[in-house]
Parts: sequence; structure tokens; C-alpha cells
Amino acid sequence: SLPSTTIVYSLSSTVYRQKTMNKPKSIHFVGIKGVGMTPLAIIAKEAGIAVTGSDVAEAFLTDTPLNDAGIVPLESFSPEHVGKVDLVITTNAHQGFDNPEVIKAKDQHIPVLTKGEAVGAFMEGTILGTHYTGISVAGTHGKTTTAAMLATILTAARKDPGYLIGTSEIPSLKGMPGHFGRGQHFVAEADEYVTEPNYDRSPQFMYQHPTIAIITNIDHDHPDIYPTIEDVQQAFLRFANQIVNGVVIICGDAKTAKDFLKQYKGNVLTYGFSPLNDYVISSYRVENGKIHFRVQGKEIDLGAFMLSVPGEHNALNSVAACLAARETGITLEACKQA
Repeated sequence: SLPSTTIVYSLSSTVYRQKTMNKPKSIHFVGIKGVGMTPLAIIAKEAGIAVTGSDVAEAFLTDTPLNDAGIVPLESFSPEHVGKVDLVITTNAHQGFDNPEVIKAKDQHIPVLTKGEAVGAFMEGTILGTHYTGISVAGTHGKTTTAAMLATILTAARKDPGYLIGTSEIPSLKGMPGHFGRGQHFVAEADEYVTEPNYDRSPQFMYQHPTIAIITNIDHDHPDIYPTIEDVQQAFLRFANQIVNGVVIICGDAKTAKDFLKQYKGNVLTYGFSPLNDYVISSYRVENGKIHFRVQGKEIDLGAFMLSVPGEHNALNSVAACLAARETGITLEACKQA
């Protein structure tokens, strides 16, 4: 219900509101090497924002994309690392809000966002100054691959999407897990884990308000947060209910998905191997290291697909990415080629 120019960010038990936050000139990232934090930092730098960040000294898989982006993390965590910046974004690891750099930011009255809040703000344009149509990729697993496939399709179609993918190097995207796109769409992984374990236990994906959402699967994960599978299902249902005038694209094979669909009343497209889905995968086979399959829709035959990555799970991931891309107006042949 807040206007798009409003950022709400929480720290400990205090909630601050900054009603007229302009695009920040500088952001400091606490835990910048995290797979969810690195793409945020890369996007911010591409958007013309001065970026600093800190993390542990050990080598990590995101070192290469950070180096390629010209970002050199400060070693360890120290209050001295927080300069006169406009905004601090923090990981939910490394003590979260109790990290000494976050405490210093609070003392200096510098706005602080968690990673989950920042992803939502980047998508909505309250930080980057660019409003996107959001595409969120949720699911207990498969988020990274599916988001990378979708961003690859949009990029190959010259849509120049923004994207935030929780990994290291992605060859089909010039090696980068994050990009400040000038196009209409922003693709982001949507994580069901808590925003901040000690102070904000709402799921991170609740800060995203996409027009298109993919749900790859709903399995029982994070038992420290979700004691039962029903708790996980309810979290995904709350996330999906935030979508207005959009569509949820969900793999309908599993019982958990069927239970979700009984409760969700919004616009849905289902895909999978079960003939009960809207889009059904069939004739799956492996040949010369590649997978081949067909997809039949209720009203359209999507024809034959071929992928160089193995596994039935990647057939599912690719179909989800293609269905989302087609919702943006990209042709089926362009999806397949990408």
C-alpha cells in the first residue's frame, strides 16, 4: 500500500520510513561475496552507483564476477568500513543486523536494507530509479537454473532485462549473475528463506511483487523455519497471492503443487510430465549427451525441444522459462533458439 518511492527498512525492533529516497549515490554491501549479494552489487555498479563491500578473506565462488565488475571487497567486518554512504544492504548471514557494520550504520542513521528487501526494491525501482515488470522465480530448488535460462532467453531476444541470479559465472550471460537492464523486465530468484533470522522471519520473497511468477516445486526445506510441509505451502500461497493481474507458472506434477492449486485462485499455467498439466512434456530421451522431448499444450503444440544440459529436471526448468518468456511476447522459436 506504500507508494513506489517509499522504502521501508527494519533494524532490530525499530522500523524507519524514508518517504523521499532518491537513487542513492553510494551503497555499502555487508557480506558482498554471498551469491545473493554479489549480483545486487554488480547491478548497483552498472546503474552508476558507487559500491563498496566487505566479507571474509577466504576465496569464494563469486570472486571472479566481482573482480570482473571492478569490485574489490574489504576483508573482514569492521565499523571502519562504513563510510559516508547513502545506503547499507546486509546479508542475513554474518550476524545479520547484529553485524558490527550494520550497527555502525544504525548509529550513523544510514538506511539499512536486508538482501530480501533490496531485491524487491531493485525490482520495483525504488533504488535503481528504473521501474521494471517483475518476473520472480521461486521454488525449493531449481530457481537458479530456471532464472538463468529465462534471463538468457530475454537477453537473446534483445530485451535487455535486468536480472539477479544467485550464483557465480553464467556463460550465456557474459559470465555475470547480475545486470542493470534498460529493458522492461527484471528477473530475480525469489527465496522462501527468512529475511533476517533473528529480527524479521518473513520469507524473503514476500518483498517481491512480480507480474509473472514461476514456482518450480514446493518441497519441505528449511525445517528450522517451516516445521511442516503445510507451512511451506502456506508461505508460497501468500507469495502468489501478492500477484495482481499476472500469472503463476507452476510445475503441477507433485502432490504439494496440487494442494497449492486447490487453494490458489489466481491465473495459473501448469507444466510437467503429468497429462493433467496445461503443458505436458513427453517423448523424453537422451541422445549423444543431449536431451530431447516434446511439449503439448491444451490449445497449442509447442513441438520438439533439445537441450545440452542433462536431466528431466532441466526439461522442466526450460519449459517454465519458455512459458514465462512467451508471457512477455517472445516467440516460441526465439525461446527454443536461446
